[in-house]
Amino acid sequence: MAQTHRITIDRLVCGYGQRAVTGDVSFGVEPGEIVCILGPNGVGKTTFFRTVQGFLPKISGGLKINGREIGSYKRKELAKLIAYVPQAQVTAFPYSVRDVTVMGRTAHFGTFSTPGKKDYEICDEVIDRLGITPIKDKQYTQISGGERQMTIIARALAQKSRFLMMDEPTNNLDFGNQVKVLQHILALAKEGIGILMTTHFPEHAFLCSNKVALFARDKRFVCGTSEEIVTEETMQETYGVKVRVAGVPGLTEDERIKVCTPVL
Repeated sequence: MAQTHRITIDRLVCGYGQRAVTGDVSFGVEPGEIVCILGPNGVGKTTFFRTVQGFLPKISGGLKINGREIGSYKRKELAKLIAYVPQAQVTAFPYSVRDVTVMGRTAHFGTFSTPGKKDYEICDEVIDRLGITPIKDKQYTQISGGERQMTIIARALAQKSRFLMMDEPTNNLDFGNQVKVLQHILALAKEGIGILMTTHFPEHAFLCSNKVALFARDKRFVCGTSEEIVTEETMQETYGVKVRVAGVPGLTEDERIKVCTPVL
């Protein structure tokens, strides 16, 4: 019987020791699905991410990957299932884009082993797919913010994991690079990769998510479609600002999207 790949979160409570940071969190992530995680700072999104990645023990509830509780996985096993895309960082070491990408293969190395021909072939394929082949030999410290973000995504894809967890993947990018990153996220989902992404832009939920997980204040949590969650009332209650949610006129039915804009 074929294995069903799925992240199942059932009344999960995350925190530190016995100090709960989140309330009960429940939803699932399927292959090819994009879950957009919204919420103001300080409500537990980062703590939740660290728990799903296995870096923090859960306080209570269920957290299963492919039917197994997360605590039963070894570190390398988890890395082969879930890859992490942090916000682009600048390292002090002048690694090339290709060298940074091949670091994503670490979970597949044996003890004391080094990258082999197959590892570099996988990295070159990922680099080509993301359209950054022209910069693959450039130093990571000398490329633009958008190029660094694409390199970090390439490193995660080189892990060949079933799921991607992305921490504000468009943060600090100009408008053009934000759009390019979102386009790549949609393309990865079409390839069957399940994606969890945090963002401070509610419009991203309309653009690319299948469902929205909202971490609100006072440990409240709701999950649903973008139309159910990203409403004027909910956004004002969550972020404390007035917004308007409206459809974009002049688009065809296939192109139709909504926008969420502040009222100043």
